[in-house]
Amino acid sequence: MPELWRTLSSARMSWEKCMPEGHPLIHSPSRRMCFLDKIKMMKHQKGIVMLRIAVCVKQVPSDKITVSDEDGSLVRSEMKSSMNMYDYAALETALHIKEQAGGSIDVFTMGPKHAAETLKESLAYGADRAFLLNDRAFAGADVLATAYTLSCALRKAGPYDVVVCGLKTTDGDTAQVGGELAADLHVMYVPGVCAALEAHGTFIKTKILTDDQIITIKAQLPVLMSVEPSACTFRVPTLVQRLQSRKKEIQVWDAESIGADRAKTGQAGSATKVVKIITNSQEKKVKLLRLSAEETVSLIEERKNAWIKTS
Repeated sequence: MPELWRTLSSARMSWEKCMPEGHPLIHSPSRRMCFLDKIKMMKHQKGIVMLRIAVCVKQVPSDKITVSDEDGSLVRSEMKSSMNMYDYAALETALHIKEQAGGSIDVFTMGPKHAAETLKESLAYGADRAFLLNDRAFAGADVLATAYTLSCALRKAGPYDVVVCGLKTTDGDTAQVGGELAADLHVMYVPGVCAALEAHGTFIKTKILTDDQIITIKAQLPVLMSVEPSACTFRVPTLVQRLQSRKKEIQVWDAESIGADRAKTGQAGSATKVVKIITNSQEKKVKLLRLSAEETVSLIEERKNAWIKTS
């Protein structure tokens, strides 16, 4: 980082020396943009690459769920929620990439207003910016509509070198949004990342978990990856980081803000429909028995024979 700072400072000084004293460009609104262009050129010449990283997270129910009688969807406003456990791995992976190669992290989530709590938690972990996609038109989205909405937001805020998602969510459990989002963005998809990765300026190297083996791959950027929880060890934000995250602004975007076609979002844009959600209300009964060794063996034989007859 000191070397990077010296490089950038040198770029600014050399650029300003080229301008005569009092030149209008020095004080013009375009000065910053000219300086940024110079910085980009210097970074390219020095081989310095700052990656743009996006992380997609989701707020999921952490308590008893409430189901709408009208359409069978979850009534999220009436449930206690927390960040999807798989998305902690996605966020940690993004932070690991940032520490290796440098860059910035933007976090996106689609949901009701209270989903902003998940974004604030992401900011506490070390994300730089946060975006909440909030519009009634987004409600009830399946994999297809969710990926479309996220892709519109990523295009507006991007482009990104790396997009990271959790492998799946604990409420939907489809593990399909990452692949569909990669298809919408027309980038390479790397599913099931299960180990720490090596981030370079133009590619990443990591391991992915398939049904029967672990494969080492090298993927050219831009890339979208879904991450297994086993891929990394999660850090814990400090109290100072949590307090600072409360002061950061969360940008809220609706369908018009991201240029999304409402017909392709939410229930209207979903290829699947929820017919019915049933809550498992089965109660388990436990009976404590005090038996001798002989009585225990006899009971096991009796239960085993009864199970054989019914199976």
